[in-house]
Amino acid sequence: MARKKTLNPKLFQKGKGNYRFRRFINGKDKEFNTKTTDRKEAEKFVAEYLSAERLAEEQLRKKKNPAQITKLVMETIDSNYEQLPLEDVFELWYSHSPNFSTTSEAHQQKRKAWFTKFVNFCLSQGLTSFDEVNESIAIRFKSFLLKERYSPRNMNEYLAFLSSVYKMIDRLKSLPFRNPFVPEVIQPQKVSKVGEKKEE
Repeated sequence: MARKKTLNPKLFQKGKGNYRFRRFINGKDKEFNTKTTDRKEAEKFVAEYLSAERLAEEQLRKKKNPAQITKLVMETIDSNYEQLPLEDVFELWYSHSPNFSTTSEAHQQKRKAWFTKFVNFCLSQGLTSFDEVNESIAIRFKSFLLKERYSPRNMNEYLAFLSSVYKMIDRLKSLPFRNPFVPEVIQPQKVSKVGEKKEE
């Protein structure tokens, strides 16, 4: 049974840090930073967040574009939120993944081509930033790869790569949807024991 959302999230502090609150989003416990130590300002932030959440839910009922809803919520709850352009992500991830630079040139080029394909898919869905990719987009991307006839082994490798990128960037930036490619959401394909043809 899905956990029911509380009407008014409880504010809390870690030491003398900023006020924070927790919210269940799509069944997942998420912590939000109000970016202030002032109680009244924090309460104002929560009120703005709840207003954005209600607006997003209303838009979902009207079947609006999920990408536009995500962007709307982020802009509403934090006008200073700096989104990460899709085109900038690979270099950022690369600069924080020293082990990747020790792999073969062919391995690196393959991963770069994979990420470029992912970026192009996101752009085709109306997305412009890495932060906007949620579980719905991740599921659609897997469906796209299935239509591209990737072997189960290559698809699993591809999706695990994207998961590792999201995991790294989330540690650096605290993404609103964390890692949408976690195996619990994007389940790996069953791999046959018989030899498979590999795709790039």
